[in-house]
Amino acid sequence: MYYCYGQIRSSLTTTPINNGLWVASTLLTAGDNPIEVRMGSYWGGDANEFWALALAPPGFVNGSIASDGDTNGIIPITQAIKGGIFTNVKKGTVFVPTSMDQSIIFPIIIPPYYNLIIYPVTSTSSAAANFQLFGQELVKP
Repeated sequence: MYYCYGQIRSSLTTTPINNGLWVASTLLTAGDNPIEVRMGSYWGGDANEFWALALAPPGFVNGSIASDGDTNGIIPITQAIKGGIFTNVKKGTVFVPTSMDQSIIFPIIIPPYYNLIIYPVTSTSSAAANFQLFGQELVKP
């Protein structure tokens, strides 16, 4: 089976200040069609703090706890998004990890009705982090 590109999907999400450890923010949610995320940037967050990018199942509530390996169905993609090193002038990309023990993930496919989420994995965040994504729906011809 193959897909064609459909509607453009984009988002700009700012996480709350004092975002709790493992508390997730939804970046993008797929509808009837999967979404292929082809571009993504981020900036802000606390210095030396790491964030995880993950898939969350349908029905995941924004602001819920998203601990890895829990029974809530979270599937981590990478935990190498580092806060405090990029700015709104010099943005980082979500596809190139900032630590050597993670691999490049490209593209990211969000299955129908799933959510792409972000959450801090090292500590409570005292600075807002910003994530901007761009992709397209994948539609059957």
